[in-house]
Amino acid sequence: MFVYRRLRPDCRDIRLVRFMTTPDALQGNGRLQLQLASVRLNEAPSYCALSYVWGDPTPRFSIILNGQQFEIAETLHFALSQLSHAAPGDVWFWIDAICINQSDLEERSWQVGQMRDIFQRAESVYVSLGDSHDESALFLALSNYLGHDAREAGVLELWASFSHGGHRKLTFPDDPEEHPALLFLSKVLDYEDLRDTRVLNAMACLLDRPIWYRAWVVQEIALAKSGKVLCGEQSIDLDGFHATLTAIYFAKIGGFARRQPQWNDFGLGLNNNRFHIQCLLSRLQLRRGQPFSLLELLLSEMRGADYKRPFYAASDPRDIIFALLGVAADADVLGIRPDYRQPTELVYTEATKAMIKHCPHYRLEYCTFPKDTPHLPSWVPDWERIGRLGVQVPPLSYRDYFHASRGRTQPCTAEASGLTLWRRGIVIDSIAKVFTFDESTIAEQDCRVNGMDLATMLESKTGRPKFLKALLDFIKPYCKDNSSESNLWRVMLSGLMGSEKQTSEFDALAFRAFRQEAVAANSIDEAQLGYILRNSRPYPHELEQDEDIQTLVDDFCDRIVTNVAVGARGRALLVTVHGALGLGPYTVREEDVVTILFGTQVPIVLRPAGATYTYVGDAYIEGSMKGERMAEEFEELDFEIS
Repeated sequence: MFVYRRLRPDCRDIRLVRFMTTPDALQGNGRLQLQLASVRLNEAPSYCALSYVWGDPTPRFSIILNGQQFEIAETLHFALSQLSHAAPGDVWFWIDAICINQSDLEERSWQVGQMRDIFQRAESVYVSLGDSHDESALFLALSNYLGHDAREAGVLELWASFSHGGHRKLTFPDDPEEHPALLFLSKVLDYEDLRDTRVLNAMACLLDRPIWYRAWVVQEIALAKSGKVLCGEQSIDLDGFHATLTAIYFAKIGGFARRQPQWNDFGLGLNNNRFHIQCLLSRLQLRRGQPFSLLELLLSEMRGADYKRPFYAASDPRDIIFALLGVAADADVLGIRPDYRQPTELVYTEATKAMIKHCPHYRLEYCTFPKDTPHLPSWVPDWERIGRLGVQVPPLSYRDYFHASRGRTQPCTAEASGLTLWRRGIVIDSIAKVFTFDESTIAEQDCRVNGMDLATMLESKTGRPKFLKALLDFIKPYCKDNSSESNLWRVMLSGLMGSEKQTSEFDALAFRAFRQEAVAANSIDEAQLGYILRNSRPYPHELEQDEDIQTLVDDFCDRIVTNVAVGARGRALLVTVHGALGLGPYTVREEDVVTILFGTQVPIVLRPAGATYTYVGDAYIEGSMKGERMAEEFEELDFEIS
């Protein structure tokens, strides 16, 4: 059996491997034979690197390494077989499972710490997608001839120009020479292969492969000088592959297809999220000279996963931090070093402490519940779960609309120590009552597997009348006037309708929308129509000639209910001791305290636990979102949050 020789961290040693023979490995004939050598990273010969999915780590295949037997997993064996055919002869490779002694935790830690330099220095990175199936060959064949032209036309730069809603500007250019990428998009649909639905289905299956959401692949691809995508026996230039995806994506969302009747259903059923591949987009961002922080990588998607694949994942949950750290611009400032001797909860805690200290945009509200990683302090996010499911309950502060602490910041002494976070602030209220609902009153088809919540019932048209009555009965004892229902919907929308505050026009429309009353277009006044137009897409909506106003009104009323349901997901309706309505985390309990921790934009709910507190989550509380409570006299406290 093969035995590793120790590497010297002071010399920045690494190992490289190359093929001694090139048998017909794809047919399974013969064992691969490789040579492993130790070199100093700064003096290493030209080499390439391999990016692949570890998959099941159980050794199933044997290779010959320096004349000795060496056991590897199935996915690596297949990737090596691909390399033996796709790469030029006598090329050195860096391959993690072979070049790092995985059983030596100390070596593994410091080798992982220099992977950034390893991939930056590699001449090329080979990305193994695995075997060819689901007719993947059809899409790769398309990419081989479309990708080069798409890349030359500058299609990849469209991500920077149009990714934030700018796709509405994607139209046929007046001057083709000035906008070659747009001209190329207008011609994409002329490719006959795109008329074959099997091609798009093959593309969708390729994008669903786990390689794209590996945490490690972000740095492996983002840092690569160049790359080759391997699938079965086929290979394609990495940037050409991405350019093909990009051309199809922007042709799909930019309106080009809708201008040609025969293409009206182009990409129908193809989820746009499939095209947002973090490693490929990070590669473009780095090329534009736009580095990103660890926090930006961890929260690259401020939304829950509405598609079946994770945003990022790793076989070892600690690698969520260690892998993304390798490409983060603030890695040195954060001072985090990979250490596989630490348990996952400590890795997540130390990373969160570093971001709280050094990232001015870090928000305590990024921590939500439930958590799957055990033993985490209450204030530390479960980064593995966020990678898998996204930010399921977006922070109320993500639109930067609220100013609960009115610019007051934390003192320099308020930091984290061990598993404890120290925050200074004030207690402004406590929870008197949390809304609950008797599920037995709702038809079985309106119940979800995970039980009832506000969002579930608001989305239930059959159960909504009873639910609405229960909500109004709940708030009635605490309301001082007849505007209780208006207050309820304002709170449920966290004070906003789109980017606009709710007004009397909103109150009138919401009252009828939630009671499922028909809102005839001829029954609304000019101010209400103006409110609808300002809050209908594209913002603001301009009435076109012969546009059906009734459809516009109906869509808006439906969207009021939808927006309330979305905002209520993962949250609970509550009333405070002082009679304020609020929307808090679903885990909130009576006697929890409502605080304003200096530096936060929204109130934070904490749970007393003896002399310390447990973090519960953020909350929307009437009369506390714009700094109103900061003008009152409250005792300042130092909260010890564990």
